[in-house]
Amino acid sequence: MLFTMKLEANKTLRKYSMFLSGLVLLQPLYLAVNAVYFTVRRFHVPESSVDLFISKLLNSTQICYFLGMLLVTLYVSFVPQRFQRHNNFLSIVSNWATVVCSILLLFSYVAKGDHGSLTFFYYMLAISSLVFSFNQGLVMNVSSPEIHWYAVAIPVSGIVVVVYQLVFLFFAEKFSLRNINLAVVTIQTVLAIFMCITTSVLWTMTYFSIDSSLLMPDSFEFRGSSFFYNLWMSKLPILITFFGLGYVYIVYPAIAPYKLTELRPAYRIDLVCVFAVGLASTIIVFLCEYTNLGPNKNWRHSHSFWNFSALLIVPFLLMPILFIVPRHYPDTKLAELMTKNKAFLGFFTILFVVLHAVLVTVGYSAASMQTNDQYNSSMTAFNTFLSYFFTVFIVLLSQGYLKTYKDYLNNIDTWATNDMKGPRAFFYWLGKSFEHGWEAFTETFSSDIKSDILKTN
Repeated sequence: MLFTMKLEANKTLRKYSMFLSGLVLLQPLYLAVNAVYFTVRRFHVPESSVDLFISKLLNSTQICYFLGMLLVTLYVSFVPQRFQRHNNFLSIVSNWATVVCSILLLFSYVAKGDHGSLTFFYYMLAISSLVFSFNQGLVMNVSSPEIHWYAVAIPVSGIVVVVYQLVFLFFAEKFSLRNINLAVVTIQTVLAIFMCITTSVLWTMTYFSIDSSLLMPDSFEFRGSSFFYNLWMSKLPILITFFGLGYVYIVYPAIAPYKLTELRPAYRIDLVCVFAVGLASTIIVFLCEYTNLGPNKNWRHSHSFWNFSALLIVPFLLMPILFIVPRHYPDTKLAELMTKNKAFLGFFTILFVVLHAVLVTVGYSAASMQTNDQYNSSMTAFNTFLSYFFTVFIVLLSQGYLKTYKDYLNNIDTWATNDMKGPRAFFYWLGKSFEHGWEAFTETFSSDIKSDILKTN
């Protein structure tokens, strides 16, 4: 009874803690991907290599996000429950670890004066991604009753980043600030540090004296027929998440928008994309939390209309053709529209990432609710693990394609598929992308990141 009263008293703190945890989760990814306009200039990477720069950073961050989730999955799957009753203390440590990583990330960005140290920054992004992802898994394990606050905060964090960068650039232009490329990311990282500190303080206050065995869901368990039965029942949301989460990186943002237009308009398009993703996800989360129309219900009965959301996979899978064709057939009308009409490029890039946001939010919301009317943690764990695995695969494939394309672009007279048409040309590029993607994986952690990026320039 005393515990129940204390748990109830901490309810508000738990909500705030989970909300802030969601806000800080993707901060390393925002620095890797959505601050590219500033980081390429900070580290003096040529604009012609911005695609390889993005894919290189995406490669390491997504691999480390995946490894973090893998570690948590293995931990909750195989460590006996009697040890996991202290997960609240472990989650406190992991929260404070995000503070340490954020501070080191700040140092890595400002180090080495005007030229900076791209390798230091790159490795700190990778380490931060691993720590933030591991913390994500523990947070979701310890405080699953408040997971909807976490889900709300993740898309909101993208909107916050967009608003911050727009406000900063407005005042920077108004007051003629110098060295904007250093300042904008530095201040963004400082703000992330303060958010991590606030989150860690609240989390410590909330969970230091709570027995997490009374809060956490059941561990992820692979139990023969029951697991496969649950997987079969949850197949559609898992399929939606599988494609929705990772496939977006096949062209975004390395090709669309950054390789189809100049750096500045590409950055503007990317800002709108981040905002649109946050808005679309927030709308779906709102439907889940404040109405009876959200996808976080069992789809076999009154909410069966959400099954039709799987149809969005078809246009989502086909849309990258719009961005890849102009690179191979620059004389076509489509290529002219994509490269010279920024509104056209912006519209389809934004539509592509909004489809991604809708698929991911719908899939994650529904995957755990298809076996019964209660939260099924094993399906959430499997869905997250599988989706992140596919994301790593797609990021490596994309980087392999970019390296292959640049190799032949430097030798236009020996263009590989001049005598090929249709499927033969497609499978040639696919095979080469796999080959170079594996090379990219083996070069993920090298001693000179900038040289790796520039050697195919």
